Amino acid sequence: MYKTTFINYLIGKYILKIGYISLPNLVLNDEIFPELIQKDCEAKNIEKYMKKILENLPEIEEKIENMRKKVEGKAVVESYADFLVKEGK
Repeated sequence: MYKTTFINYLIGKYILKIGYISLPNLVLNDEIFPELIQKDCEAKNIEKYMKKILENLPEIEEKIENMRKKVEGKAVVESYADFLVKEGK
């Protein structure tokens, strides 16, 4: 869930051009957790997606474990930087 200034939102959405902004979603290039940004960050949406997460908890936990495996090890900083550079193009 993110609410930020309009300028930061525009930078994140249109200049950086990355598919996700949360680290778990970025690492797997998949939506583990919904990203409720700006106007979507409302109580009704938060409740809706929290229920969805709880209903699919085994799948979410598996994705989290895959994300952990991907970020462990010595070269995590280099591989993450490479990922961001590739995704930004």
